[in-house]
Amino acid sequence: MRVKQLKVSVSDIAIGMYVCALDRPWEQTPFPVHGFSIREPSELKQLKAHCQFIYIDPDKGVSLEVGTDADDRASRFRMKLAPVIANTRVYAEVIGLEDEMARAEKVYKQLLNETDLMVNQAINDCLNSINRLKIVARDMVESMVANPDALMWLSQEGKAKERPYQYLVCTAVWSVLMGRHLGLSRGELIILALGALLKDIGKARMAKSLLGQPAYQPEFVDKGVHMLRSIPSVPPKLINIVKSHRERLNGHGMPQGLQGDEIFLLGKIVGLATFYEETIRPHDAQYMVQPSQVVSRLYEVRDSEFQGDLVAEFIRATGLYATGTLVQLSTGAIALVAEQNYERRLKPKVVIVGDTAGKLLKKVEVFDLFEDEQRKKKILDSGKKRSSKTEKIDIVQDLSLADYQLDLQAIREQGIKNITKKSFFSFF
Repeated sequence: MRVKQLKVSVSDIAIGMYVCALDRPWEQTPFPVHGFSIREPSELKQLKAHCQFIYIDPDKGVSLEVGTDADDRASRFRMKLAPVIANTRVYAEVIGLEDEMARAEKVYKQLLNETDLMVNQAINDCLNSINRLKIVARDMVESMVANPDALMWLSQEGKAKERPYQYLVCTAVWSVLMGRHLGLSRGELIILALGALLKDIGKARMAKSLLGQPAYQPEFVDKGVHMLRSIPSVPPKLINIVKSHRERLNGHGMPQGLQGDEIFLLGKIVGLATFYEETIRPHDAQYMVQPSQVVSRLYEVRDSEFQGDLVAEFIRATGLYATGTLVQLSTGAIALVAEQNYERRLKPKVVIVGDTAGKLLKKVEVFDLFEDEQRKKKILDSGKKRSSKTEKIDIVQDLSLADYQLDLQAIREQGIKNITKKSFFSFF
């Protein structure tokens, strides 16, 4: 089905409109997501600065005839949803990736070990405290507040080692990343981390443990809730996350079939993070897809399984190419995304691991796509003629790590220590 589009001059745009296309490529603007709702005056200002006209989808936001469109939306959704608005200024300051990596390594190992211990205790019916998990969840939050790229890189690196419950840690990383992006308090981020780590604990009491195929019956959610309620000092919000993370916006989730804002916000976040992790790394490897393809999957289920603006903010938080993703540049070079640019998501810092012919390098190099773009723009602005040396370098696609023999730990140790240093423009 084709998306309904209306062309609107930027002089007529308003808060509440859903932007589905621009009059120029998205990467030439500060808007990294292909589709978003206008929520703040600053977004109106940016659109007017970069575009002459835009295309809006009247079925997902207000149109020029606000009254009629509002009625259409009411009949379509039959629910009123509280808007999801990110406050990215709360954790705007980050420390250098190299400076955070040592702490993140320690935290990541503790997360894996405590998660293994927790599940095994649940399987043996002796889980009577989550205090140790609370401590490591707090440390996880502090690390991700300082610089989220460190744990994101490690979670990608760790996927090759096949720890049985590592997917829970990865889901916790995506969940906290989203909560950080929204500007949630540290206390809520800790609850979010714990909720993601404990979301499937009820499977330990079923015929198949967490090592088996995912069990989507309502029983595992109910068993998890019952188990946590029997443990002293488990916060009600944590139990609510476990209880609601499989609910869906349209009421087709479980175990209660809740709809819209009947679903706890933190439960919505963990549910979305679960969908993302299960799609990237399913139990059956033949169905594995690349991170950029997950964006398409998320857009297919927005406003049905997941709240539309929550999906948009989740994609803004993770980036189209999440940290640790293997990508190919427009030059042909192969690189790993090492550190996000939170203003220009399609222009991160990368570690070059393969040359323009695709041959893997013995010595990796750091390259800042945004810095390179700015440098070349200054050359052109000075009046010099365009040449091969001023051609823009972009990410053209993501690649499967399984197709390349890469030692991610060695690449991290060699490349990330140089991430804050000057980029290597000479490579190209």
